[in-house]
Amino acid sequence: MLALGSRLGDVTTQGYRFPAAPEPAQPLIHVHPAKEVPGRVHHARLAVHSGCDAFLDALLELDPGAAPGGRGAWIARTRGCVEELTRWSAPRAQDGVVYGAVIEALNRLLPPDAIVTHDAGNFSGWMHRYYFFRDRQLLVAAQAGAMGFGVPAAVAASLRHPQRKAVCLVGDGGLLMTGSELATAIQHGARPLILLCNNGSYGTIRQHQEKHFPGRVVATGLRNPDFAAWARSFGARAWVIDSDREIEAVLREALAFDGAGLVEVKASLRHISAYATLSG
Repeated sequence: MLALGSRLGDVTTQGYRFPAAPEPAQPLIHVHPAKEVPGRVHHARLAVHSGCDAFLDALLELDPGAAPGGRGAWIARTRGCVEELTRWSAPRAQDGVVYGAVIEALNRLLPPDAIVTHDAGNFSGWMHRYYFFRDRQLLVAAQAGAMGFGVPAAVAASLRHPQRKAVCLVGDGGLLMTGSELATAIQHGARPLILLCNNGSYGTIRQHQEKHFPGRVVATGLRNPDFAAWARSFGARAWVIDSDREIEAVLREALAFDGAGLVEVKASLRHISAYATLSG
């Protein structure tokens, strides 16, 4: 098993079940840029202290040109699992836009050198499942999963790389925590684009409530402002997406705008995550 750039924490290992901890059932090769990570939780047959890009460059030099005998079917089967999981099925909802449809459009519209930041919340799962980073695109996200990271990270990215488009994915809960950093953006000439998933709820907590205590919904509904008017009050430009048919045109205009902006997506709460519906 080759783990490239992953800390092999509780989420990626399904609660430290795969690979098993501390002794994996499979020989483990663990590659990570922080030398203290390999071996911390899982015993590695081979621990490689390296950046991912340098490691992959070295692997490419050893490209055999064709799969070894007997491996072709295994590669096709595992690749098929990934393709099935990431195939966009365009679900529709009666209570708003499925946020995944916005991510599907971003796959086609984001510039090749875009910087994407994201806040914590269920909405980010749509990106992790359906967005395919390419070229010089960069993802900036928090390890701990605390809300409030996305907007200030996008402001910082825009200030650090003014020639690149910095796009923030954030939920309504996270935006209400640190969205006022739009003032910093306007004051210092940063040009982030905020893609707001507004479903009127702390979605991750709501999902836990419905899963463990069905029908007992406590303090997860949000009383939100008019986010578009709120963004304009800072001096940013704002758009609203109310239906799937508006996604493409609005995103094209927003991405082309040379300034700070916010796109409010009136998102479905029923489609609570990229993997589950609220009723399910």
